Amino acid sequence: AIACGVPVLVPNAGGLPDIVKKHNAGIVFEFNDAESLAERMQEFTEEPHLVEQLSRSMLPVLSLEAHCRDLEEIYRSLAKK
Repeated sequence: AIACGVPVLVPNAGGLPDIVKKHNAGIVFEFNDAESLAERMQEFTEEPHLVEQLSRSMLPVLSLEAHCRDLEEIYRSLAKK
């Protein structure tokens, strides 16, 4: 979804929240909490401008140049270890 510019809803577990927060690509909800998920889904349906805003903020992230910069950053951080 992120690669297509579609904001996502992810639980605050694993590595997905880091990716979503770094790229402002969606909303994080409480893991294993249906009420939290329902609230976040309601945000998307009741606030279409939020979806549009998140989609626009992802555009620079989705470019080939941005991807190459991210990879270079990863390689440099690994080289320092």
